[in-house]
Amino acid sequence: MPSKFRARSARNVSAWHLSRWLPFALLLLVSAPALVTPFCLDDWVHRAVLTGAFSYPGQWSLYTFADGNPAHLAPHIVAGPLPWFTLPELKIAFLRPLSTFFLHVDVWAFGDSAPLAHLHSILWALAMLAAARRLYGVLLPHAALMASVLFALDDSHAMAIFWVANRNALHAGAFGLWGLVAHLAWREHGRTRHLVAAFACFALALASAEAAVGLLAYVFARELVAKDRRPWVVLPTAGLLGLYAIAYRVLGMGAYGSASYVDPTREPLAFLAEAPRRFCALLGTWSTGITADSWLTFPDLRWALVALGVVALPGWWWLWKKSAFDAKTNETLSWLGLGAVMAVLPTLATWPTDRLLLPSSFGACAVAGAVLARAWAGKRRLVVAWASVAFLLLPLGTWVLVPTVFRAWDRGVTHAMTDGERGFEHERVVVLSSTDFAPAMYGTAVAALHGFARPTTWHVLSMAASALTVTRTDATHFALQLSDGRMVDSIFEENFRGERFPFAPNDAVALEGLNVIVTRTDAGHPVAIAVELQRPVADFTFVWFDGARFARVALPEPGHELELPRVPMMSEVAIGARPAGKVTAVLR
Repeated sequence: MPSKFRARSARNVSAWHLSRWLPFALLLLVSAPALVTPFCLDDWVHRAVLTGAFSYPGQWSLYTFADGNPAHLAPHIVAGPLPWFTLPELKIAFLRPLSTFFLHVDVWAFGDSAPLAHLHSILWALAMLAAARRLYGVLLPHAALMASVLFALDDSHAMAIFWVANRNALHAGAFGLWGLVAHLAWREHGRTRHLVAAFACFALALASAEAAVGLLAYVFARELVAKDRRPWVVLPTAGLLGLYAIAYRVLGMGAYGSASYVDPTREPLAFLAEAPRRFCALLGTWSTGITADSWLTFPDLRWALVALGVVALPGWWWLWKKSAFDAKTNETLSWLGLGAVMAVLPTLATWPTDRLLLPSSFGACAVAGAVLARAWAGKRRLVVAWASVAFLLLPLGTWVLVPTVFRAWDRGVTHAMTDGERGFEHERVVVLSSTDFAPAMYGTAVAALHGFARPTTWHVLSMAASALTVTRTDATHFALQLSDGRMVDSIFEENFRGERFPFAPNDAVALEGLNVIVTRTDAGHPVAIAVELQRPVADFTFVWFDGARFARVALPEPGHELELPRVPMMSEVAIGARPAGKVTAVLR
């Protein structure tokens, strides 16, 4: 064999191995910090339920946070830990039996090991990437490596890998994409085994998470765009979605009352009111690489994400035309791009975050990969620079920030509940103010996981991002007045009650041992409340989150005030949005 031919063959084999394994190596690299990331937020509740420390929600209803039945929810409002402003009819219930099963597997196989639970998640991410790589190789052979690399590094996958409670999206992604592999094989070859495999994978995806609905959109997008349309091939998928919709309703799944989750079938007007700006925000974040999680962290800049999405629409159309793809590639990218857009639509039921884009990332990375590969070959430096920043460089920030914030929450909430207080065992706790939602809502679960008995009651009066003043009016009454904000006005508070369910002055909520009366509102948001104690003051433990722990405070004497400053959230400190600092209450 001539030496030149041997050298060329060796280079070809080396390039083939690079193309095959590079995306997997990159995914392992960016997901490695998961192995030192603790359980966090909903993980704490799930672990408390699975280990018997909590009884609500049920062990096989881990994703039913509220079932819409006031009688079931009332005890958790009256005694806590749900805040007093929770809508009694609140429903946030998701159909995820397969993902629930895998959480049981975690506890059975790995005990309380967070590294092994996260390793479990990484294996699902690799399975999802393997399916995407297989599809890209068939559909876009000339851009398969670039698309696979973008998919491996896509920041919409980070939360699902670092947060065990969100692993359901990886289950849906892996089953959904392997189902698409089988569906396309059945479409081309007509073999029954491919149809059975597609149907089974799609069913397992739907049993894992609602994200699967977005992934199944690619089946319909294929036929809407294809020149060789075969409408009948969507019938099995359409039938499966119909059965899924029926099961969803019969089993009482869905959402109601929350601003974070809006069921388009139950509240279509509320959904349509939010959908356009949420869609533009997601398009803006994907087109620029600016994290959609800034919607939560920097609410005053939401308009910028929306504006970027509006600008991105004609920008993508121009890029598509300038790339001048051949007819076959153009058709493939058309249905993959349409599928990506259709996959976004179900996610508009909740507020924009990076993790919502996981179903659409398959098609979006195909389009971006093809555009980037074409621009690289054509030496369009400006396009290459923009795409490299938006799809390679900036997404890496999410892979760093997510585990950083999770570790901050774990340290902060654990310290808040166990710093010499033993989780406030058997105490009647009144949280006057906690501008950080994490210790306020998850503190009792963390205390339970550390083996402490639960507080008798846990009443959170304010989670507003505002300083407030506590004024003692007499022996059994005190008032809370916000200085520069409103209650039930942040995304985390609106989980429990949407803005379309406003408060009015004199609205009252009876809790165990005390009553809360709204005294002043701003557009339906309480800005001042009165609290009437039904038990002696000595029966209660009054605390506030001072940025490090739940500090015990005494109510001021009648006629005096206690000023509680605004405390930075742990996530704000972790990402550098606000400086950490010691703050103290001021008695006047």
